[in-house]
Amino acid sequence: MRADGGQSRVVRGSVTASVLRDLREIVEREELNRVSILVMRDRNGARVEVKGAIESHVLQRIRNIVGSVPLARLKGKG
Repeated sequence: MRADGGQSRVVRGSVTASVLRDLREIVEREELNRVSILVMRDRNGARVEVKGAIESHVLQRIRNIVGSVPLARLKGKG
């Protein structure tokens, strides 16, 4: 996901609709600008990487959202 001026767009891949909705809410509320949010699945679970300037409490909220979804259900359709 790429965030610019509080607006977001999915660049590649997919996540569940609820995760996407919650991530977009954070992007808008925090007015994130020039930030990339990467959600990656690996054998140990999901991990989040963020590129760009972001406050630590916002990053933690993003990690909490991703961590709230079981790994098997993390990937969305599309």
